[in-house]
Amino acid sequence: MLYSLAVMLPSLAFVGFLAWQARRSFRRLSYGRSHVVVVAYYALLWAVAVLNLLWCFLQVRIGTLCCLSLSPVCLVMKLSVL
Repeated sequence: MLYSLAVMLPSLAFVGFLAWQARRSFRRLSYGRSHVVVVAYYALLWAVAVLNLLWCFLQVRIGTLCCLSLSPVCLVMKLSVL
């Protein structure tokens, strides 16, 4: 449980920060000169943050399922944590 929080909390906090700053960022996008570069930067930033959050959820989900299973994939994951 503690590991799950340690994995997900920073990702959730970063996505929350991006959402909190979204209005100011969009306002800045409309007044900037290099519009294409900044739009691409923010789109990439959002994509990476959301993919990271999904990866964290997947790790936590697989980790909770593997605690109950003896499949080879779960055994490899358990050994890689050690």
